[in-house]
Amino acid sequence: MWPDIQPAAATLTAIVGLNAGVFLLWKFPPAWRLLNKYFINVPYYPYAASVVGSVFSHQQLRHLGSNMFILWFVGKKRKYA
Repeated sequence: MWPDIQPAAATLTAIVGLNAGVFLLWKFPPAWRLLNKYFINVPYYPYAASVVGSVFSHQQLRHLGSNMFILWFVGKKRKYA
């Protein structure tokens, strides 16, 4: 779609956007029922979708920011031969 953007940057932008979208959903009370079911792990009653969904769930801005900061710099690291 955008040939000038590196694949790693495009992938990271999509992941950061998904995380930001879930973060914003936590601020919208009608979405809490869905988020509590699919974006939180419950040890004795796990859903398969919640195991994956919990990776994208951040309820605090500080948590979201620190995780996305680390993800961006680790994901963009290039190996030079």
